[in-house]
Amino acid sequence: MPMNEELSRRPGYTALVTFLPGSAGGRRSPVSSGYAAQFEVEGQKRIPAMQTFEDELLVYPGDTVPAQITLLADVNPGIFYEGLSFRFFEGEKLAGTGVITGIL
Repeated sequence: MPMNEELSRRPGYTALVTFLPGSAGGRRSPVSSGYAAQFEVEGQKRIPAMQTFEDELLVYPGDTVPAQITLLADVNPGIFYEGLSFRFFEGEKLAGTGVITGIL
């Protein structure tokens, strides 16, 4: 199965994400659509996911923006729900936080 078709079948969510600024231990450079990180929700192992930003070409440290989240691993989609808070990491480094605003 082609990768794009496989990704389109994975659960998707909309979220409001905030990237920590470098001064708070976050990123020091901007990201663009396709940014991948490890998502962590309470009581679950970290889940690889991709963020797509429809309204922004670049998202800078300290920015809060709407994003579409595509999970990159098979997980129980029921663990995500509207209003759920999460954190996202680059390796062991906390890159930001977010809250699920909708289910696609």
